[in-house]
Order: sequence, then structure tokens, then C-alpha cells
Amino acid sequence: MTKIARTIKNKPSKNRQADDQLNELLIRRRKLIIKKLTNWILFNVLVALLPFLFRYLGATFSGQMVNLQNILSDGELLLVAAAVASGALGDLIASNQEDALPRVIVGGLCILSLLLSSLCYAFVSALGDLSIAQDTLAISQWSIWIFTSAFATGTGCIILTEAE
Repeated sequence: MTKIARTIKNKPSKNRQADDQLNELLIRRRKLIIKKLTNWILFNVLVALLPFLFRYLGATFSGQMVNLQNILSDGELLLVAAAVASGALGDLIASNQEDALPRVIVGGLCILSLLLSSLCYAFVSALGDLSIAQDTLAISQWSIWIFTSAFATGTGCIILTEAE
């Protein structure tokens, strides 16, 4: 709960004007969070996912059978997950918010997503370099799960950069 929300909840104001100002401040804060999240999703997440769309379109236009497993089987989504997590984590670290515990929890989970995605990509890449058979289904499933965790923790980081 933000400081402003705690103030509103714990101290009912006798002054209607003060209540209106606090409500207006909360609305502005919410709009700022939505703007920051929208920008992050559009320019950091969706742009990073465009190569997968292009790969799908290229395969489709050439008449090849395409499924999600084939598109994600090389582990590149793990690189996108690492980029998404690190970008959001950088924003969180650069912010000057005071609530330490939420920042530590969300930031720590984001670091775990970043490390896991990087480690898994290194394993997938090494298997390919050594010409060892890969389980493409497992790679694509783990890539989706790790990307989802990086997106979720990244979203938390972005929200906390603007939360007060």
C-alpha cells in the first residue's frame, strides 16, 4: 500500500479539499504507472518479440509448416527474457523510491529470472555447439515459462519505479 493510500485510509480528513487533492494525486500516479508500463511493454517487450513474428511469417510465406515449438526451440526467447528482466531491473535500481522491502523482493525475483534465462540459454547454446540432441519441446516450454516470469517480475519492477 502506498504512503498516500495509507494516509487516506488511516486518517480520515475533515477537509474535503484535502481529500480531493489526495484522490487527484492517486489518479495522476495511476496514470503515470499505466503510461510507464505501456511504454515498457510496447518498446521493450513487444519490439524484442518481433523477430519471432518475422520468423513465423517467413516460414509461412515459404510454405513451411510452422509451430510454436519450432520457433522457440533454439532458446532465443531466453535472451529476450534476460533483456526484459534486466531493463526493468535497471529502471527499478535507478528509481529513488523509499519502500525497500517490495523493491528487494521484486528486484530479487527479477534477478532470479535474469540469471535463470541466461543460464538456460548458455546450456541450450552449448548443446547446439556440441551437436548434442536437444529436446525442442522442453526448450520451448521452459523458454515460455522463464519469459513469463521475467515479464511478471519486470512488470513489478516498472510499477515499483513509480509507486510511492
